[in-house]
Amino acid sequence: MRRFWDQVKIAGLYSCWEWQGSTRGHTLTPTLSNPTERGYGLFWLHGKTVRAHRFAYELIYGFVPADALILHACDNPPCVNPLHLSPSTHAENMRQMAERGRARGRPRLSLKQINQIQALAKCGVTSGDLTGPYQRLVGRLWPTSRK
Repeated sequence: MRRFWDQVKIAGLYSCWEWQGSTRGHTLTPTLSNPTERGYGLFWLHGKTVRAHRFAYELIYGFVPADALILHACDNPPCVNPLHLSPSTHAENMRQMAERGRARGRPRLSLKQINQIQALAKCGVTSGDLTGPYQRLVGRLWPTSRK
């Protein structure tokens, strides 16, 4: 296990523990805690590659079923701090991804943003009046006719 922990930069008990070894080629959208866009850590064990965060979780808490995902509370893919990790489902990962704005592809609106846009429409604001992030995203939500 020393070979694993030698690849981890531990800044403090509650901070992200950054994986310093190999990482997966593509990464998620950068966050404040992950401005360099490093991907998920990879670790070679018993002739196969394992994800470093999953390995760290299993070292501390024990076995995790193969169909379970290990989610990062910190949204920082190279983090291997077991305090930041928890087992979950694909559905929960997708829910958190949308809620935290990590969805790839076209931008998504949160429920709060949808409610704000709909409230603006009821107050007589037109889609042409909008600027910023809402401007490109309101096409499907904006009423096509007014009464």
